[in-house]
Amino acid sequence: MTTVFDHAWMTGLFGDKGVAEHLSAEVQLAHMLRIEAAHSRSLGNESAARAIEAARIGPEDLTEGTATDGVPVPQLVRCLKAQISPELHGDIHRGLTSQDVMDTALVLSLKDVLPILRQRLIALQKALDQLTQTYGPAALMGRTRMQAGLEINCAVRIAPWALPLPPHLA
Repeated sequence: MTTVFDHAWMTGLFGDKGVAEHLSAEVQLAHMLRIEAAHSRSLGNESAARAIEAARIGPEDLTEGTATDGVPVPQLVRCLKAQISPELHGDIHRGLTSQDVMDTALVLSLKDVLPILRQRLIALQKALDQLTQTYGPAALMGRTRMQAGLEINCAVRIAPWALPLPPHLA
């Protein structure tokens, strides 16, 4: 099945390769496995952590379980337990929720996405500054309630576009 996000020419309108690679199923799964291993390690079970790190689970292994459970984590845990010795099962996912794993995996991905967004916001800020510098004094028709209003200049129109950028960058 093709969606607008992976369609040959629509993806440029709806998808973002630079961001998508950090949100892919493979990356999310790798993060979920890192989280499960780190949690087992925090419980003092280094053997379970190493076994989780050695597990071979692909995104396709989670498809059916996700359709049943609504999230991939229960199936991930079942897959881990199927590959790991039963005496280590007690410290696999113990004390975690599916939401813990999903949210933490997302945050780990966003940690990699934020520098991309920061770079783009800086570029946008520079482009708006350049527009203001080049066209700021130029006259422009103002609008009020979708009708012609008093004349303004381009800088007045551009300023609100730039206004949220510094807080977003902060």
